[in-house]
Amino acid sequence: MASSQTPALRRTHWKPSLRTIGFSSLGVLFFTLGMVTVYPDSFTGFSEYDDEGYVMIGLRSFLQGNALYDYVHSQYGPFYYLAEGSLYTILHMQVTHNAVRAIMGSFWLLSAALCSWAIFRLTRSWILTALGFTAAIKLVRLFVGSPGHPEEVCLVLLIGVLVCACYLSDGAKLWIGALLGSLISALALTKINIGVYAALAIGLALLKATPGGYKQRALFALMAISGLLLPFIILTPLLQQQWAQRTVALVVLSLGAAILVARRSETDQFVTPKLWIACTLALGVVGALVIAPLLMRGTTFSAMLSMSVLQHRGSVKDWYVAFEVPTEVIPVISLILAIAWVRISASSKAREPMIVVFNVIKFILSMLWITSFLAAQWPMMYDLVVPCGWLVLVPSSSDVSRKPSFARVALCLLSVFSALYLLPVAGTQVAFSLVLTIPVVCVFLDDAGGMLVTVKRSEKVIRLAKIGAVVVLLAFNAYGALRSAQIYRGFTPLRLAGAERIHVAGKTAADYQWITATLKNSCDSYFSMPGIFSLYFWTNTPPPTRLLISNWAGLLNRQQQQQIVNDLSRIQRLCIVYDPRMVEFWRRGQDLSQSPLASYIHNEFVACAERRGYSILVRRDAIQR
Repeated sequence: MASSQTPALRRTHWKPSLRTIGFSSLGVLFFTLGMVTVYPDSFTGFSEYDDEGYVMIGLRSFLQGNALYDYVHSQYGPFYYLAEGSLYTILHMQVTHNAVRAIMGSFWLLSAALCSWAIFRLTRSWILTALGFTAAIKLVRLFVGSPGHPEEVCLVLLIGVLVCACYLSDGAKLWIGALLGSLISALALTKINIGVYAALAIGLALLKATPGGYKQRALFALMAISGLLLPFIILTPLLQQQWAQRTVALVVLSLGAAILVARRSETDQFVTPKLWIACTLALGVVGALVIAPLLMRGTTFSAMLSMSVLQHRGSVKDWYVAFEVPTEVIPVISLILAIAWVRISASSKAREPMIVVFNVIKFILSMLWITSFLAAQWPMMYDLVVPCGWLVLVPSSSDVSRKPSFARVALCLLSVFSALYLLPVAGTQVAFSLVLTIPVVCVFLDDAGGMLVTVKRSEKVIRLAKIGAVVVLLAFNAYGALRSAQIYRGFTPLRLAGAERIHVAGKTAADYQWITATLKNSCDSYFSMPGIFSLYFWTNTPPPTRLLISNWAGLLNRQQQQQIVNDLSRIQRLCIVYDPRMVEFWRRGQDLSQSPLASYIHNEFVACAERRGYSILVRRDAIQR
């Protein structure tokens, strides 16, 4: 007789496969090597222009409870101060150089991890993910030039926008749309220019994925024209200079090709009015949540608007760094090919041969980009890939009928619009502008690799090639980690308050130690020309004025400079740290005789001590006595 009892359900436990364990182990190994590279690099070197000290002064004053913008002078948005301030509060840390460098290293690793995450979502290739992580670790070293700078927050937010776009490709999830709007809002409230670039890129991508109509087409055209006009607007005061004309041509051609191909590409229409509402509503809510606490702390809205947005008007003519365009040939050819693609690819006979040709071009561009990357030729990397970003919308040879995903459209537009960030200051901004070319190159390689599917090859050969690639990447990361540790140990500890972990060249350490000791022994307070604000932390001296900015001659108006003169006049035993090399670096052809503050320093102070280009100035009447 059959049993009437129901057999008990067996519990099943998930057991990871050897493949999963292997990939996870490799991921941990790559991340560990990244950490070993980032830590010594984060504490190696010190930049003469001292953006680090500038942001530290403002952040410390903000944490002390002073009203941002009304009392704390800053050109950056409020989200940066809330985000960084929250970290210091939660971790119970003081604002020191050691703390700033540790937080910078964390953002560095997070940016690389997010970049590799986006690459995996775009390609589903573990090897390309490892390649992207490796490239990001090296490229994001840009943070070392300006530890604590809002760029570290902006880069995490910008890559986060790309990651959200990758997930939005899977369907119109309202919460992802809300997160997308939140990240763009945070970007705009950190650095307004990057926020505008991201908003235009994602706005165009969302419009492309919205069911067509007159309003959709009109809004797309309006946003596209606005984006194309931005380079002209930004560089208007400098357009008489040849470098500015060439840079505008490069950027406009790149934008034009990307927008054209994105507009004419066939993509899924999945964006609904609800998604637009979620995105827009989240953008506004985050803006309100960021601004409201500052208003309650005493910040006025007029000061916030003036300092973080309006004060940047007119500063371009006095503060810029030229970008030397390697060649205009690539962007011109790229635009011609983009026009050919949108006009000819609709033909079934011409489509497949064009796709093969374009995938060969992707492979060649990727190899040239990697070669330039290894040689640290940032302008050439920019010239190779930014104008050709639209190629991510051309499918792989293995799937010629595939429509570009929303993630690819977003990557195409984000990579080109974020490249505007080097205008008008092409310093570390060039490296920042190149970060999103990393996933672009990885997509190029993934598509070019698809050609192998159409060619009969031994699976054993392909497997050996993948293993070889992993070994090379591991060796590159291991060498980078070892090299970073050797450089760090080979330098001299700075041995100044709050900066004990920082190692610099021996002469640099001796210079800053001498300046710090001289200021402690000879002055009640000090000012610097140009700004060297880290000395306030090393000497434990309060600043004599609240208007502090490195390039004060170029970025502060006559009224603001006169206010500083009034503040300095109240301190009898005041010293001036004068560095003529950096004065010339910041000057950019400005007539310093028209600067009230520069005239005051030159007329009222005289050198009392000098060392390797640095001078300590004291009041003339103090020398006479």
